[in-house]
Amino acid sequence: MALAGALAVLPDSAGAATIGSDGWGMSGTLQTNHVNRFNRDGVPSTCPNPITKVPTQTTGPESLAYRSRLWKSYIEQAACVTASITTACSGGDAIMSETYSPSYDPSAITSHWIGDLGDHPPDQTAYSFTVPGGAQFETVVDEVSSTANCPGVNVTWTSDRPWANLEPIVRGVAAVGREIRTNQDVWQGDPAVSEQWLRCDAAGSGCAAIPGATDLAYVPTDADIGHALALRESATENGLTSTAFSRATRPVIIPAIVRDDSLAAGDASMTQKLAPTNTPSTCDTPKAAPGATGFNQLHLYDAIPITSLINEPLCVSVQHGFDCFLSLTTVYSPSFAPAQIQQNYVADDGLSGALSYTLAAGATSVAVHSDTSGLNQCTHYTMVVGSMAPFATASPALGGPAVEGLPETTTNGEWGGSPSFRQSWLRCDGDGNACEPIAGASGASYTPKAADVGHRLRSRITATQVNTSSADSAPSAVIAPDSTPPRGTIALARTNLKRVVKRGFIPVAATCDENCTVKVSAVVSKKAANRLGKRRRIASGSGSARPGTRSKLRVKLTRRARRSLRKRQLVRFQLVATFTDARGNAAGVRKKAALKRKR
Repeated sequence: MALAGALAVLPDSAGAATIGSDGWGMSGTLQTNHVNRFNRDGVPSTCPNPITKVPTQTTGPESLAYRSRLWKSYIEQAACVTASITTACSGGDAIMSETYSPSYDPSAITSHWIGDLGDHPPDQTAYSFTVPGGAQFETVVDEVSSTANCPGVNVTWTSDRPWANLEPIVRGVAAVGREIRTNQDVWQGDPAVSEQWLRCDAAGSGCAAIPGATDLAYVPTDADIGHALALRESATENGLTSTAFSRATRPVIIPAIVRDDSLAAGDASMTQKLAPTNTPSTCDTPKAAPGATGFNQLHLYDAIPITSLINEPLCVSVQHGFDCFLSLTTVYSPSFAPAQIQQNYVADDGLSGALSYTLAAGATSVAVHSDTSGLNQCTHYTMVVGSMAPFATASPALGGPAVEGLPETTTNGEWGGSPSFRQSWLRCDGDGNACEPIAGASGASYTPKAADVGHRLRSRITATQVNTSSADSAPSAVIAPDSTPPRGTIALARTNLKRVVKRGFIPVAATCDENCTVKVSAVVSKKAANRLGKRRRIASGSGSARPGTRSKLRVKLTRRARRSLRKRQLVRFQLVATFTDARGNAAGVRKKAALKRKR
């Protein structure tokens, strides 16, 4: 069996992807040691003919030097990896090699074993083993005896299929309308590589291909809001294809504030820095303020105010990617004090380039982007602030005279992204508080009614871009009553003097552009009054008028005028009317008229 194993054929190395190589000397005093050794069987492990029996170990008093190298597979597929070993060993300076997944435990050298060399070189010089997709493996080279002092060992690892030495790297901030891209070759050798962008859930799982997104760059759309994005690269060589996934981005946001800046001479500085954990703050997992260190160095910083103008609490994301070496973004609320950097602490990005925190409605916060290295070398960074719902950067604004009957208008304000808008109106108390929606009041304008007099108005803008948020305008001035007088008309409904005298009233037709009360008098000249009982007013009456109709009023003759008019053939006079609306606004109208006795 040992002979058959020794003759087992290792994978053909032609066209194999080189994973990497490493070398060590096994002499000196800085070696790592263990007291266990394998009982060698002379059979090298191979992928086509795996040896499923784990070798036994012997624990003895000897301390044996060993060196190891840890690798990680970034491809999805299982790969057959070959470890090829050359040495400068001579005489009794023999070595062995074993590989483990996910890692090597020197106290239990058979645990996690996946393959070994079987014998020391030159009898055996290579062995292979299967590495599952995404798995980590550690190759160990160890002495056969405690007296061995091999001056040099070199190991080269190759894969039977395309191999990625890193996961694909996505650069940029995942925000609607902003490009993200991959620009780093992570594949060993020269395979043919293609890209496919993926849309995942917010946690980066459940990913599916985005149709048509197969370029090096991708620009997120509304369909991506709230989703993490990832890149899958496929590499093909010698008929085999391997795929590798990038880390998922943060969930895609709608950008509201974008700031391009640098940390350079002339910027504000502080003598402290925070010492955060590597875990960034999120809305779901806020952190306590970390400790402060670095009291003897200057650290440059920029401060970016972030104020909520919307009505709902919002999960705000602050991202800058990895534009600057060892830069930290920290959020404070309501303000930042550079002399006390733990005060008002809310969140930090853990040096990861991204954080999120909950911003209450109407609250103010400050994002501080600072250098933590003391080198103060950041020639450019792009800070993107946004959320998964529209975020207002300027409130809606009202226009209009704040008078009953005259239109008030509203702007939508300014918002990040490209949301759609719906306008509604609120009636508030005289201080602009205790606001309630006005039934049926929608659109970019609203005409105040009598019920609004003495109140203030606000507009409410509801913005929707996948998700919805709203912002209110500042209150209007107190709505004043309409002082515009009504407009009315009067005319004789009949001109027959005989009939008027007989009935005792002058029939008058009146119209008004709103609901009005009407008072009408018939007044003659002074000269005519001398012939009609010395009184100029010969008739008076009242009634009401409504818009769109002709109201008939009876203007009753005085007794004296009625007696005097029985003998007259003609009387000329003026109809004098006063129209008064419900608000007390009044307007006067005069119209010449005449009554004639018909034969």
